[in-house]
Amino acid sequence: MPTPVEIARQELASGIREPAAYARYSGGRNEAWCAHFVSWVLDQAGVPFASYVVPTPSRANPTASVSQVAKNMSDIGRLFTPESTTPQPNDLIFYKQIANGNFVSPGRFGFPQLLGHIGIVEGVDGDKVVTIEGNLSDRVARVRTPLKSASIAFYGRPFTTAQVAGAAGAGIGVFALVGIGAYLFMRSRK
Repeated sequence: MPTPVEIARQELASGIREPAAYARYSGGRNEAWCAHFVSWVLDQAGVPFASYVVPTPSRANPTASVSQVAKNMSDIGRLFTPESTTPQPNDLIFYKQIANGNFVSPGRFGFPQLLGHIGIVEGVDGDKVVTIEGNLSDRVARVRTPLKSASIAFYGRPFTTAQVAGAAGAGIGVFALVGIGAYLFMRSRK
């Protein structure tokens, strides 16, 4: 079974953009869809979230919140600050919300309400983390962000390296997560 990164790469290569992305990832709902993209990718990898539902125009995905995903990762001890870990392929990356042109610290107003965007880590290239993200300039995009960027709030690692290696060898998916979602935001790369 393909990994989330492999599926995200296929979506990137397809060149999907809005409005087709609404139909493909968020059930036709015209709303921020970066988390819908990540959730869809994980579902396609055979590892949907426990509470994931395929969204429709009249039914939202109840886990569509970056903050909820971060809380879930925190609750299972799998949410890491950028200073405490090196991102790995298939990790989730959480970005800070921007207010008045400044990054807002998630801890300042109560964790984790002020997160703004989510993506899938493809890997590390030198001093940059390479991600594939949905709803970035209305499309699926590959992004290179400095590892020390102030925009990165956390990395989520919902599975261990041993689980990934074991699943790849056995041909099964292990990327079962609890929930995922996002809010649209504008982000600068500092």
